[in-house]
Amino acid sequence: MNAVAVQSRVSLILLTEDRFGAATAVRVDRAAGVIRGVKILGLESRNGPPPGKERDPKYQAVRRRIYPRAVLEAAKRLYEGAAVNINHPVNPKDANRDVADGFGRLVYVRVEADGLFADLEYLKAHPLAERVCEAAERMPEQFGLSPHHFIADGVEGDALIVTEIGAVASVDIVRTPATTSGLFEGLMMEPEMMKPEDEK
Repeated sequence: MNAVAVQSRVSLILLTEDRFGAATAVRVDRAAGVIRGVKILGLESRNGPPPGKERDPKYQAVRRRIYPRAVLEAAKRLYEGAAVNINHPVNPKDANRDVADGFGRLVYVRVEADGLFADLEYLKAHPLAERVCEAAERMPEQFGLSPHHFIADGVEGDALIVTEIGAVASVDIVRTPATTSGLFEGLMMEPEMMKPEDEK
């Protein structure tokens, strides 16, 4: 697939993608306070048009979303050191997070065969640390890493092609229902909505 041939949007949209990683790949090192091998992004999602865009003619044929390896390679530096929080903010427009939300950070971000992975360094004193560690070991599908990132996209046939990840707004640990595959994307807001009220 030639991503260069896909016409990109001029404006960026903010998507989320949830995945905690395969149970066989995740390793918990409690002494070091690290969960190794967490999955940030996969190469393809089976989701359709972004929420709120279902009637947009551009997206009506979309049945899947693709993150080309070259895009992940270019974006991995944006995730290095990214803060990891517990849950999405109550108000998605609010970029300021409560201190209690802070869980850790992503390090050693790398592109592997099936997506973007990292090690999650966590605060061992966080009240949810043991619960997240147990889930990573025993039932990783119960939680998802949900990065909020600004993307440029294009549409080719039934696929939304991510042509660029321009910025990472946040990464959250969220509860992922067992009835899904652990993969979720959702249109959150346009970039200008992230500006503080006094800057609008």
